[in-house]
Amino acid sequence: NGVNAPTYNYLKLNPTSTFATTSPDISTWNGTGSWSTSANWSNGVPGASTNAIIAQSSPTAPLLVDVDAQCNNLTIQVGAYVTVDLGRTLTVNGNFTIESSATGAGSLIAGGTAGNINIIGDIAINQYLLGAKQYHISPPVDNDTLGALQAYPTSDNDFYRWREKTSMWIELNTPIGGTGSQYDPPGDDLREGFGYHVLYNLSSGTPVTKTYTGDLIFTDVTPSPVTYSPATADPNWLGANLVGNPYPCAIDWDQGNWGKTNIYESIYVWNGLQYLSYNGSTGVGSLTGGIIPPMQGFFIWVNSEDPHNFRIPTDARTHSSQATYKESNVGKDVLKLSLEYSEAT
Repeated sequence: NGVNAPTYNYLKLNPTSTFATTSPDISTWNGTGSWSTSANWSNGVPGASTNAIIAQSSPTAPLLVDVDAQCNNLTIQVGAYVTVDLGRTLTVNGNFTIESSATGAGSLIAGGTAGNINIIGDIAINQYLLGAKQYHISPPVDNDTLGALQAYPTSDNDFYRWREKTSMWIELNTPIGGTGSQYDPPGDDLREGFGYHVLYNLSSGTPVTKTYTGDLIFTDVTPSPVTYSPATADPNWLGANLVGNPYPCAIDWDQGNWGKTNIYESIYVWNGLQYLSYNGSTGVGSLTGGIIPPMQGFFIWVNSEDPHNFRIPTDARTHSSQATYKESNVGKDVLKLSLEYSEAT
């Protein structure tokens, strides 16, 4: 009868059978290759309710999501690199976080020329900045606001945008209670594809982690407008526009379908003391390989009033271990910059 049948207590006798529907609470990746390889995970391949932690991979051998996959929360730690294969989708049912430290940040390539990532919960892209160091940074998201980078007191913290038309820096650390046309309100959007000059905690030198909470960018980005203002700009800075890497991964100045119509081939990245340069035509410069780290601002030069186009393409994305440039990274080329600000808009 049924009681004496060998399959009577099937679930107890076969706890690993395919009838099991649960997934581990947490699983950490420390492997090489495919998301679907169980041996790469500390607790098996994540399921819909698993919190997945990507602890380590390499720029040349990232974790490759080459199957349709899902998890609950997803955290990409420093030193971890993730690529979603074209035609595949990674669904994050919970929150998505990229961590950052003094040595760099996690890296993700998804959307655009790669596969899709569908994030149901909140997004937090972190950027670790040493105190009392000058950075040119760029938001790796859309729809975040100036409030993400503003800091008080203004005497101890810098937050500026560059205005090519007047060749001057515009103060964005609106004083508490400050009003008027010279201020950008805290609720105004950070500009997609543009760079900003920041310095935090000048007197104490205390590091700070900034968190971006907007939407990940999966398309080509055309910073608008980049300008050329011969009637008003300082001749030494005519056509200079501070743009930035809008993706949570590095980009390569030599790779992909960039829009560079009436744009010089040289770029300049501030390292806290001087500018590192790279020329895309000659391949010469102190910016190694023309690699622009995630969340890095950089100067381009528009060379004509004629119609010009500058576009940052998704197919320029790459993985790199280079952290956002700061004062400790010293190159050979020097381009001096006088830091001033104006109350003009």
